[in-house]
Amino acid sequence: MIEEMIKKDASVKIFPVGRDTGKIEDFDDHGICRGIIRKFVSETEIEVELEKEISLDKMSCYAIYILSYEKVYLTYVYYRSSFVANGSHMISLEIVSPMEQVQRRKHQRVSCHARMLFRRVPGDSFQGDLPQKKMEVDSLEYEDFMVDISGGGLRFTTKREVRLNEYLQVAFDIEREGGTVAMSLFGQVVHAGKLRNEEDFYDIRMKYVGVTEEEREQIIRYVFQLERAE
Repeated sequence: MIEEMIKKDASVKIFPVGRDTGKIEDFDDHGICRGIIRKFVSETEIEVELEKEISLDKMSCYAIYILSYEKVYLTYVYYRSSFVANGSHMISLEIVSPMEQVQRRKHQRVSCHARMLFRRVPGDSFQGDLPQKKMEVDSLEYEDFMVDISGGGLRFTTKREVRLNEYLQVAFDIEREGGTVAMSLFGQVVHAGKLRNEEDFYDIRMKYVGVTEEEREQIIRYVFQLERAE
């Protein structure tokens, strides 16, 4: 069943397929037509809400990448019709090939320029990968900005010297449809180096440590939300 593989509201990227070559070809607009699956009409038909109105050819085949949480699927479709629903541009697509799972990075990184707070945490505060106690967010020492984020970690720049393998507690907000969610997480530094063009700034990358599945799911949903907005 298609609905067991793919979540409703999954993001899609649509590419035209060359009639002569059979290969994926790009649209002029950054090579991608984006949208969100809004309805499963049947096992072979889906309705997609587009970011903007475009013209599709009923005689042409299109490749569609479907981003459903941590999995990506590729299938081929034909355009059937267009319509407007609640002010949104919608298209109906007929699926004409099996869903093929495509390899992607385990945790996709996306750009994220968001305010964050952090503090150093002594290594003896951890028992294995589990921290003993989180400090209140108001007690975190430093304020900086994230560069990117994924379900596995985040990257930020700072004027404070942070060392490889140090433990940090970070706090930041993520915006969801239901409102703002405050995150407070631990991580371990996996990269620390000076920025080439900014002598006083350090490029810091950390992996989450002791994160719960609920916390990771919140971040992954936020990452997909950012991907749709790019």
